[in-house]
Amino acid sequence: MVTQDKKNRLMAFNERITGLGLKIGVPILVLTAGYLLVTLFGDHLRQMPKMKPADKVYLDNSIQTASMMLKYSSIAVVCSLILRFFFEEILGQLMSIGGAVIYFGVPALWERANPGADSGSGLAAKIVSSLCLTGLIFLLPGVWLVLRDSVVRIWRGLSSSRVVEYRLNTATGLTKKRSAEKLICKCWEMAYCREFVRNVCPAFQKKKSCWRIKSGCMCDEGIILRSMTKDAPDNDSYRGIMKSLGLDSPSKSTVPAGVKRARCRRCSIYSEHQRQKYRVICPLVIPLVAAVFYYYYAQMAYWVEIGLTKADRFFSFLVSSTHSIQGTNTDIQIMTAITVVWLAVIAICYCLRALEYLIFDLQV
Repeated sequence: MVTQDKKNRLMAFNERITGLGLKIGVPILVLTAGYLLVTLFGDHLRQMPKMKPADKVYLDNSIQTASMMLKYSSIAVVCSLILRFFFEEILGQLMSIGGAVIYFGVPALWERANPGADSGSGLAAKIVSSLCLTGLIFLLPGVWLVLRDSVVRIWRGLSSSRVVEYRLNTATGLTKKRSAEKLICKCWEMAYCREFVRNVCPAFQKKKSCWRIKSGCMCDEGIILRSMTKDAPDNDSYRGIMKSLGLDSPSKSTVPAGVKRARCRRCSIYSEHQRQKYRVICPLVIPLVAAVFYYYYAQMAYWVEIGLTKADRFFSFLVSSTHSIQGTNTDIQIMTAITVVWLAVIAICYCLRALEYLIFDLQV
């Protein structure tokens, strides 16, 4: 069995190793990537025919060394990020976006900057291949993290008991099975409600749930006292005790509304009510988001295509080229569809997160 001390040591060791990996890997990654980009889009490759053989060999060796350092530093940075921020959902999204920009953007930039140039051989091909490999090193783990986060959140959302254990830390050992007849139960129909106090509970008598009237068996000690003495013999001592406690007749509660609300937040019955509410709403999120994206797909595809076009112009401006490679209509449609699907997955994740926040944090 792993003790807490060992867990703390492992976490501290992980932080030291990943911190060292980031401190060493990030500067090397930035410097080597910058060197290769400057070499690719600068004047070095254009001046190669005029270079001496020794200079050509030196440039070739420099590019090979930089490519090797770029590959290993990328692996170190990706591994360090995953080990250090494994449970951060934003990590996969940023890595997938950054990797896709590098993997698809570098070849497009090179072709725009050098229309008609042969990028399939020579030093340019080596540099483009090295940069694309870096993008792939970030892209594949990023996509895997996005899919993992989506599957975990959707699975946790569909299995509402897991969400309650995760967000509310409620107990799972019940002496009676939950009511399966209704999706949303009244408080007296739940397993948490105790039968011996049900008949004297004002919520049961008024047929209104305890969270509606802000009074119930889990928060009002008067109800418990009434239930404990409801079968006692009717004698003067019993009447005196009830009168001294102010329980002999119905009275208006003087507890402030804020205190009542705080009691509901800590109540296991209200937590069960929130669980049932989440169980009803959560399965509707996925088809609802899918329906919205399907209904507005034409508009979304239009704006995505505009965004891709503007990005294309921006990259062309960066490389000071007016040449633009026109992809086929099928290629544009495929890229647009992939982008919209990716946005739909991200939207489902954030909608489920928002639903959890509303129900379990704000408790609306």
